[in-house]
Amino acid sequence: MSAFTSTTATPPPLPAKSAQPARSRLITALAWSLIVVSALLLPISLITLLMFIAGSYGTAHASLLDALVVIARPPATLLAGIGLLCRWRWAHTYVLTLTVSFALWSAAAIARGPSPERTYTSPSGVPTTVLASSVNYSFHLTCIAISAGVLLTLTNRSIRREFRLGLPQSSPSKPAVTPHLPVASPLLHARAATPDTRDIPPATLAQKHRSQRRALVTAICCFALLAAGMGWLVHRGLATGETVSPTKRATQSRAVSRAQEPLFFWVCLSLYSAIGLGALGLSTWGTREASRVPHPLPSSRH
Repeated sequence: MSAFTSTTATPPPLPAKSAQPARSRLITALAWSLIVVSALLLPISLITLLMFIAGSYGTAHASLLDALVVIARPPATLLAGIGLLCRWRWAHTYVLTLTVSFALWSAAAIARGPSPERTYTSPSGVPTTVLASSVNYSFHLTCIAISAGVLLTLTNRSIRREFRLGLPQSSPSKPAVTPHLPVASPLLHARAATPDTRDIPPATLAQKHRSQRRALVTAICCFALLAAGMGWLVHRGLATGETVSPTKRATQSRAVSRAQEPLFFWVCLSLYSAIGLGALGLSTWGTREASRVPHPLPSSRH
């Protein structure tokens, strides 16, 4: 009798576990990408903060927005990546806002176009020349495509269900009946822990699989374009001995020569290679996950 009571006392935690929606691996990969990239940018954020405190010449004309972007965004994005792993609501909102801002910044750069060279006189009487800047259309179009893929993924209904956004709270009341079941055998115990997909209508299941496949294909294309762009930069740098410095402003972008600045040259190529390999790995992983999504059965079409 004591063995039977100990068996029936263990099942109550199972319904709460089975009531939680399945976690998307694509969101988990996005969270880890944000964590890794933000962790790599933390030293730059710390150095820039020290430069602001010391009042160095390089930060004398920086605005408050530049300070927030360079100093505050990497640690905030790192926390948001951890929040995505934990499926926190504020992390979903932060990444959504960051993605929209990134897409708008790229669209504004394309709409603004290249700026001509101009010369003006500062209040101290020193003539200052601002060099002409060009727009890297391929880079900004790739950023917009990646942002669109992330937005489609974050606004998907199944993804929003993971963060419990905009959904009724009536679902947790359904598993409340299951603890009263006499779970005395391991077979019933496994049946209560694993939901039966046969209870889901075929049309609903097929629609869910199609939405998952579309989101994966969009992410695969975005990461493949990013990997191709980074690979082209690395190949061009190795072939010509010059590469482009990774700067935020187009006016500050300059050519980095391997003969004159070998250390900075290899740092730039290493950064481009790391981004390209990461994007290629995520694209390969997404292709494998897309092949695992079941195709709709013939019976689901009727």
